Amino acid sequence: MADQSSGDCVTILHHGPDDEIQHLPLQRVDVSARIIDVSAQVMLAHTFYNDSARPTRHAKYVFPIPASAAVCAFQMETSDDGLIVGVVKERDAAEAEYRAAVDTGKLSGLVKWAADDIFTMSVGSIPARTTVITRITCVMNLMDNATSDEIRFQLPMAVGTMRYGTSPPDILDAVSAPARTRLRINIDVQSVGELLSLGSPSHAADLKQFPYRTHRDKPSVRRRTVRVSSPSFLRRDFVLIVRSRGLDRPRVFAEIDATHGTTALVMSVVPTLIVPRIPVQDHLFLVDRSGSMQGPRIQAAQAGLRALLRALPSTGTTFNIFSFGTQCSSLWTQSQVYSQATLIDAIDHVGQMDANFGGTEIRSALMQVFAYRNVSMPTTVFLLTDGESHDTVDTLATVADAVNTALPSSPLRIFVLGIGDTASSAMCEGIAHTGRGVCLMALDSGEIVSKTAALVRAGIRQLVADVSVDWGTGTTGLVRQAPSTLGTLHQSRRFVAYALLHTPTPPTEVTLRGHVQDGAEVLSLQVPVRFAKSFSRGIEEHQPLHALVAHHLIWDLEHGGAVVPPKIGLQPEEALHAAIVDLGVRFHLASRFTSFVGIDEGARFQRERARARARREAQNGAGRGPGWGTYIVNGLIGVISRAAAYSGVSGPVSGPPHTGGSSPTRSRSRQPSPLEEGWGADDDFDEAEEATSDEDDYGTTPRRRRRPRRDGPRSPSPRVRHVDARPLQSSTSPDHHIGPEVEALLALQSFDGSFALDASLAKIVGVRAVAEAPHMTDDGSLWATVLAIAFLEKNLLGEQALLEGLIEKIKDSIQGRASDDQYESLIRRAREVVG
Repeated sequence: MADQSSGDCVTILHHGPDDEIQHLPLQRVDVSARIIDVSAQVMLAHTFYNDSARPTRHAKYVFPIPASAAVCAFQMETSDDGLIVGVVKERDAAEAEYRAAVDTGKLSGLVKWAADDIFTMSVGSIPARTTVITRITCVMNLMDNATSDEIRFQLPMAVGTMRYGTSPPDILDAVSAPARTRLRINIDVQSVGELLSLGSPSHAADLKQFPYRTHRDKPSVRRRTVRVSSPSFLRRDFVLIVRSRGLDRPRVFAEIDATHGTTALVMSVVPTLIVPRIPVQDHLFLVDRSGSMQGPRIQAAQAGLRALLRALPSTGTTFNIFSFGTQCSSLWTQSQVYSQATLIDAIDHVGQMDANFGGTEIRSALMQVFAYRNVSMPTTVFLLTDGESHDTVDTLATVADAVNTALPSSPLRIFVLGIGDTASSAMCEGIAHTGRGVCLMALDSGEIVSKTAALVRAGIRQLVADVSVDWGTGTTGLVRQAPSTLGTLHQSRRFVAYALLHTPTPPTEVTLRGHVQDGAEVLSLQVPVRFAKSFSRGIEEHQPLHALVAHHLIWDLEHGGAVVPPKIGLQPEEALHAAIVDLGVRFHLASRFTSFVGIDEGARFQRERARARARREAQNGAGRGPGWGTYIVNGLIGVISRAAAYSGVSGPVSGPPHTGGSSPTRSRSRQPSPLEEGWGADDDFDEAEEATSDEDDYGTTPRRRRRPRRDGPRSPSPRVRHVDARPLQSSTSPDHHIGPEVEALLALQSFDGSFALDASLAKIVGVRAVAEAPHMTDDGSLWATVLAIAFLEKNLLGEQALLEGLIEKIKDSIQGRASDDQYESLIRRAREVVG
């Protein structure tokens, strides 16, 4: 199939009932997302219209999903108010049901896993003159950005057209959204602490922000909505950076599934421990120079590599640079001692790089680097790539084998800088996770410096080994943990672990422990468990946190991290299949071996009637939730907003949750939690979703849709007002783009972190500042280095974490050259005179 345009109608070719070619218009794609704290829920809605006089037969689409996301719901709505809710079944059984339904002319849909970050959706037998909206929902934890007070929401919009290797079989007969498909993105952002800034390095010009006002008619400091509308489909990832206070607080979320007698737990911790540097280490840089890296991507890789090289420790360091594509080559035959001469040679080599190495053979390049490394020395690999390869499974297996067989005294870690606007999250995040490193993503050169500073700071520290989590059960047999073997902790980088407890009684606290390589305990952190109320949709129960935990348990099974439970009479591959199917079906999750299938069996009903019934059941004490339209969102609100806010509203877990019946009485004098601000959780996402514009021309003024009357009093909802897209505080920039003057200054830095007092420095910091040297010290290099620190402080105001990462090495070069008092005198004067 191929996408076509007929007049103003965007269509996708498919086969009709008589196997003739027909056109199925894909009118619009809507993305409705909710970011709450460090997690997100995303709903992808595709609107199709069969404008022919006959029903369609079968059309298949491919779309990317973040690799960390759990696809946990699928439904289809028709223009005559029909609703089909997808259910999870074993992959082959789901496909057989779908095919049979299409053959008999029943409206049906199938959502199928194709790769860790690629899914397909098939839609069949859409009735004549009928609109169908498909909705796919996923939940995920969000990745760090450059600093611990930021999270990065990166939504892939298309599979990279230059992804190398054999494509997954399921996408060969599928197409992406046509370029002329209209797109709307609506994201409701809600934080535990004060929102400091929102910004999009990918679509800054298109982003519009809408502040909320509370029921007291005051602007919310913790909630905001952003929107992007486009008359054409995006071909690059959409990225939103959220900076907020409190994102580095430890938290454990809990959710109980009374039906299966389980408790799902997610721990999120940003360690603040001080870990010493590794005294001697080899640093190997592996740079993707394949064809997919042409243009801005190779330029970003060059900028990143220069920054990484200059940030290396000046002592105890050896390094080498490898370039790969179809083949792999190195700058030197063996690693060189880090010095001014070798740094200059390396920088010159970087300047000559081009994306002319052929295909993206990541796995073979990694194998060559692993074979090259000195196995008696601690080794850190920095991989700079777009990850545009389909060979994810075998690549991760290669990484796992190399890391797991490394000697404890000379560990191997892999850190990844994912580059580009269609970078593969499955490949980039998977390599870093398996390689016990960190993955950070960057669209272009503008995001590079802050990311490289964070990666180097993590890569030069000693490993925090023997990391363990005591999930508070007292019996290890009751716990299934992902990852089953915990890696290491990295200073100021988020650590996340998942657990499924085979008991409906949650613990009161969870303990994280870790030791540095010398055996000294550096961390023992007790985190109270916060309970989350689970909501239903009025049709069947849904447990979003269980789906998220199950997703990571499955990933661990697939990639060899966990032991597959044995099954009598089954081969290992069959046992793996059975284990994944069990998790997928039990927790409503699409996976390698489970798919969503939805079929119109004639049991059609009106959406508003379903909502009304759900509300009546809830009011009558049946334990039902607010309706099918909000069941996942409100489940996530329960998981996070009632759990993550450290306001003591719900308190630590002290017993089983309230299930069924009327809600427990709450005092009217209770202060609202930081995430509530006076509005009801049950209605809240409805309000945000319904506030999107209905206008076909994508007007910027939101207007609310008419909503059915509610039977009882409701909590006041916030108002939405339109403002221009701009950071909440002008002094902060969420994408950390640094100015050309800072880049020019860093380019003058010597291998040991110091600077020379010369004309090049004077052009940047000012002639007057340089001329002060004779009055301040006999050491011209010392004064030049202090000037560089003062200049960075002035030009990186509000970027404390980035500043610390950049000047750490610079300050090290001053050690022993000036007393504390002398340094304070120098820096005070430098701050006065720098330009």
